Amino acid sequence: MADIAEHHRAYLTTYHLNAKMMRVVEEVTNISAAFRRRRTAEAQTWINGNREAIRRLQADGRADPGLDPLTAARSLSIMVSRSAYVTFVLEEEGAESIEGLAETLTRLWVNALKVPPA
Repeated sequence: MADIAEHHRAYLTTYHLNAKMMRVVEEVTNISAAFRRRRTAEAQTWINGNREAIRRLQADGRADPGLDPLTAARSLSIMVSRSAYVTFVLEEEGAESIEGLAETLTRLWVNALKVPPA
């Protein structure tokens, strides 16, 4: 769980530091099909990494074996990304939000996968 929390913390910190750029990225994603395809392909790299992490957790008996790893990875990745967008772009909250948001997202992530407490 600590690895997941650290990953979320790093992602949220980077997102917060680049919030103005991420606002533009969202706008361009909605008006350019080529940009949207490129962004989707880049996101797939992260989703695939999360899928492999979920598969390892399942193989170790630490995650719900009934979950489809790709669907779970995509859904959880979208949850984290969209939470960052809403928090740092739409609501324009500051760095003080990172720790609490990372903790909540991590708990939701591990609860969704049914990862037992350490």
